[in-house]
Amino acid sequence: MNTYPNQKTIIVEKENDGLFINVSNTALQKAMCNLKNYSFKLWLYIAKNQDQYTFGLSKMDCEKWGINKSSYHGAIQDLIDKGYLKKSRRKENTYYFSELPYKK
Repeated sequence: MNTYPNQKTIIVEKENDGLFINVSNTALQKAMCNLKNYSFKLWLYIAKNQDQYTFGLSKMDCEKWGINKSSYHGAIQDLIDKGYLKKSRRKENTYYFSELPYKK
């Protein structure tokens, strides 16, 4: 996979996958309650992918969904702070995503 310097590599970790957006009700409700507006929008964009799907994410991508540069950085930080994104210990600028927060 090719990525660019300003992109974050995201690896999706899910328990289920299917033909449609497959998000557990528990995870959806928790994210709706715990995340800010743009953070939830970004969470939903990432959560719609299948397990182990890996992709490059940049602020340019997010502008297509109405998330500006400062909101993008804030949403990423919110997902990290709330435990939905976990930084890889082995690869720089790589994060693991979970529908439910990782245990700290």
